[in-house]
Amino acid sequence: MAKIFISYRRDDSAGHAGRVHDRLVQEFGRDLLFMDVDSIHLGEDFIKVLRKEVAKCDVLLAVIGHNWLNVRDEDGNRRLDNTNDFVRVEIATALQRDIPVIPILLDGTQIPRPEQLPKNLEALAVRNGLDVRHASFHTDMDKLIARLKGQPGQVDALAGPRSTPEKRRNKEEATARQDARSEQRRRATVLGGVLAALLAGAAIFWVEMHPRTPVPQPSPPPVQPSPAPIQLSPALTPQLPALIQQSPAKVELLSPNRERALQPKESFKDCADCPVMVVIPAGSFAMGSPENEVGRKDNESPQHKVTLAQRFAVGRFAVTFDEWDACVADGGCNGYSPPDQGWGRGRRPVINVSWNEAKTYLAWLSRKTGKPYRLLTEAEREYVTRAGTTSPFWWGSSISTNQANYNGNYTYGDDGARGEFRNESVPVDMFAPNPWGLYQVHGNVSEWTEDCWHENYADAPTDGSAWTDANCKLRVRRGGSIGSPPQVLRSAFRLWNEAVNRAFFIGFRIARTLAAD
Repeated sequence: MAKIFISYRRDDSAGHAGRVHDRLVQEFGRDLLFMDVDSIHLGEDFIKVLRKEVAKCDVLLAVIGHNWLNVRDEDGNRRLDNTNDFVRVEIATALQRDIPVIPILLDGTQIPRPEQLPKNLEALAVRNGLDVRHASFHTDMDKLIARLKGQPGQVDALAGPRSTPEKRRNKEEATARQDARSEQRRRATVLGGVLAALLAGAAIFWVEMHPRTPVPQPSPPPVQPSPAPIQLSPALTPQLPALIQQSPAKVELLSPNRERALQPKESFKDCADCPVMVVIPAGSFAMGSPENEVGRKDNESPQHKVTLAQRFAVGRFAVTFDEWDACVADGGCNGYSPPDQGWGRGRRPVINVSWNEAKTYLAWLSRKTGKPYRLLTEAEREYVTRAGTTSPFWWGSSISTNQANYNGNYTYGDDGARGEFRNESVPVDMFAPNPWGLYQVHGNVSEWTEDCWHENYADAPTDGSAWTDANCKLRVRRGGSIGSPPQVLRSAFRLWNEAVNRAFFIGFRIARTLAAD
């Protein structure tokens, strides 16, 4: 029986790939399958390990969903264009070694065209794939399993032409020679880099020990002041750090009069399974970032004043797996149970949920309570993140992994320090809440908002409403996540994804309109 490598993209098809894997395990056992980079030991070169594991396999299954081609990284770049992208490395290695590649096309996905693929993946476009649909999953998998269990020629018929053993051996020997030459060049480059670093360090040390008289430099132009937010009353602006003691929210379906009586930072729950909501005060703020903020992007400009005239309520936490699973158990959310990446469910934020699927949760919650639940607008999301502050993060201008969950291998600012890279989500009540009582507005999971993506704030609404367009496919998300470098967690940082995309680093937080004063 052939050894099988399953290649998939978590942002696109984690749940489907898991089903494929589990079905194949039932037939062939785990020893004949390699699926995940999680199988790679800490400290190993994942590129080398992936190439080695692919080389051991007799067939590679490329699981391709509707978003496989265009999934983006945290900076908005297409993952497939990164030469170190896991999926690209896996498939390119199989194609290079003439290992049969079988595209598993999910729910009507079309095989990518050559011009849509990197040069070393163009051959994928002519591989004969297998259509696997949710409604006929077991029947479709039976077809695949029958061919994998059959003679080698049956695998070849599905995956396309394959070289003879002699040709494959010759090609592998050539590849090994090429890899050896590449390794020699890499070592020479590393050695050269080390020598250069030593020389540079010596030069810096010499300059430090032998300072020259500084040459007068023209004064930099004065930084233009950014628009100042309207200051809230002292009662609404607690001193930092704000380690707020949260009291349990009372479960009650609020009457209009009770809603009107709610005060800022009060909390409530409309039902036992509903998220805890926190009342947010009306007010104004400067949306976007000043030109001198570290990590600033052009799409955060122009900085402009936004006024939110009415109070509203926001989830104290991102929506959790417990809350999503309650929706599914009650017949909502289209019965979809998102995978948790093996990190656990419960009080961790729900992940692998698209913008469209987040809307199904809101529809269920609104039906259940009769109250208008919705996503936050992009302006509301930045407003509640800042909570009356103007710094890059609500607590100030620096960040550590004791304050948020992000990739601690990276630092922010000149005095930033490296920290922990947890590489998984954490429970939603970890870390201190912001001054308005909201948890994890920076990091852990990036959160969907209602708005369509726009390249900057030219002509943006100034009343806090959602900025939408007819038939827009790209939706804004905010907050940064598990694998983000710290600058992505800034209050002003903006990202987007296609509304149909699922990802292990994306979740959502909810809002609710309150009865008018």
